[in-house]
Amino acid sequence: MDEAVKARDVVLKKSPSDLDGHLLRGRVHLAKRETTDALQEFQKVLKAEPRLAPVRHQLALAHPQAGSPQQAKTELKEAVTIAPRFADAVLLLAEINIQVTRRGRYAGAVIRGWASADSRAPRSRSPMGPPDWAITRA
Repeated sequence: MDEAVKARDVVLKKSPSDLDGHLLRGRVHLAKRETTDALQEFQKVLKAEPRLAPVRHQLALAHPQAGSPQQAKTELKEAVTIAPRFADAVLLLAEINIQVTRRGRYAGAVIRGWASADSRAPRSRSPMGPPDWAITRA
């Protein structure tokens, strides 16, 4: 964790508006259960780049800690709309739907939609996201 904190500080010291730095800072705050700070960092990234599904997924992980489980579901729906084959978001949304409905009828629809969606969208199996979540510009 200390290495991540150091890396985050170096990146943001060089470039305070660096989106990768804010994403990393948010993830570190989330890992340390500093939810309010994590949410603020993720919102900074989304303000600049609102269509980043991985950041919306990170927000969805933070919102339940902040006492906003419905907002988590909203962020996941948006992430799945942006990147329909983003496995982490699809699976977490399905899990939430199963927990909410106790019958899972919505989860089946989400998974069916994911299975038929654009294959070029990012996929991940890691709970913290793949290393390629870095926000890069061409």
